[in-house]
Amino acid sequence: MFFLKRGIGQMGQIRFHTSYVTDVEQQRLRRCYMVGMEGIAWERELRISEKMLIIDRSTHESGKLFAPWLRVDGVEVILSTSNLREQETAYHLEVELARGTLNRLRNYLANRDQHFELSVAYQSLLDQSQQSFMNAVLPTDDRESSQGHAADSIETALELIELVLLEDAGHAVEVRYQAGGIKPLIGIEMSTVPESEQSQQQIDETFNTVTIPFNWRTLSPDTDKFNFDEIDSPLHWALQHDKKIIAGPLVRLTDESIPEWMYLWENDFTAFQNYLVNYVSEITQRYKGRVHVWHCAAGLNSTTGLRFSEEQVVRIAVDVVETIRRIDNKTPIVMSFDMPWGGYAADRRTDLSPLQFAEALVRGDIGLNGIGLELNFGDGPHECGLHDCLAINTLMNRWSQLQLPLVLSVSTENKPILPGGVEHDLSDRGDLDDTVDGLGADLGSNEVANLLMVLASQTATQAILWNQLSDTPDRRAGLYAGDGQTKPLINDIQRLCKEQLGI
Repeated sequence: MFFLKRGIGQMGQIRFHTSYVTDVEQQRLRRCYMVGMEGIAWERELRISEKMLIIDRSTHESGKLFAPWLRVDGVEVILSTSNLREQETAYHLEVELARGTLNRLRNYLANRDQHFELSVAYQSLLDQSQQSFMNAVLPTDDRESSQGHAADSIETALELIELVLLEDAGHAVEVRYQAGGIKPLIGIEMSTVPESEQSQQQIDETFNTVTIPFNWRTLSPDTDKFNFDEIDSPLHWALQHDKKIIAGPLVRLTDESIPEWMYLWENDFTAFQNYLVNYVSEITQRYKGRVHVWHCAAGLNSTTGLRFSEEQVVRIAVDVVETIRRIDNKTPIVMSFDMPWGGYAADRRTDLSPLQFAEALVRGDIGLNGIGLELNFGDGPHECGLHDCLAINTLMNRWSQLQLPLVLSVSTENKPILPGGVEHDLSDRGDLDDTVDGLGADLGSNEVANLLMVLASQTATQAILWNQLSDTPDRRAGLYAGDGQTKPLINDIQRLCKEQLGI
């Protein structure tokens, strides 16, 4: 039996029958969480025993369950149920995920029908998904059969979601450009300049923007002493190649970003503020006039290596913006937020969802000119699970209500080049999956390009930034493999920019 204890008080309980029975599958269910009407994940206890998932919460409110789903191609996506209330009998997990997915799709199509008639082929997929779901909910003692029908309904619905959202994205981009809307910036994070001249040329031809991250720990190994050599090299390259430059994020409150010497002051918030202001001032004075956007901070909503309170973190956010604005009152300032669905709140207490955190800063009118969303898909500590295109579209619509331009940092593990260096064609989805052994969890480059197209179609999207240049041993989310070989993704991004976005 798997048991995750969170120390929840008086509990409300929701139970699910499930076919997730192997150890690997049970580990996957560790990432399940529930949210209420305000979109904040509840702290919870999880138990799995005898094909039963039990979720205990400190509330009796109804809510939605978010759970990982392993697609038939081996890619894991996060799905949600419809709103569920407590009841004596257990729900069927697969059936409820199918109901939630199908309901989201039908609601979207109902609004979409006002503009576009559903094609015969798409209607056939919808009918197929609905029929599979009806078979899943028919009274039967054969639970495995019901779960199989639910799985079929989910897979068909996910296929239709990608097709419809991609088609609608194409229409939206066309309408946006016809109305005189600006084309989004397409950028790449570049902490170092690639050694290969070919790679440099590819980057130059593909991207009009470069984002240069700042790591406080490496830039300031000693108290109030700085070394900016690692910043100057990519900055010089970007200026030489006439790229828009996004500087930052300047501040992250992670263990990897906070200087080691700063932990001497972890119980002195005033001292931390003084060192922070000095660091941000040094950067702003040095690079003022040479960058086009200040990415002032990232992930403050979810991470604090120094265990600051939410009130203190909000104060830090204000300090960073005010410091930049005091020295540079012209360059736009963006602050980004990670894990935007807020699932991290299930594992630690928080009073604000990511959107509420951002909204508080926007309402405070502290001088932000844009909002960043970090869509780094994966299962790492600073990553979020991959969601389908419809869920991402819905998320974008919610964040667009802040009435500020959106800057999107994106990354996900993606497939390498085929054996023999054969490039993967955007129109060919099957060959790569069949040829590359054991990499089914990685997205094909075409699927990533489709995701970027959906993001680019949003009116509020001002920039899309790919967040990893090269693969690392821990994460294959780069445009280049660890040995420097080009992966298919950069070619598909280049094609997307030229053929569909007109960049």
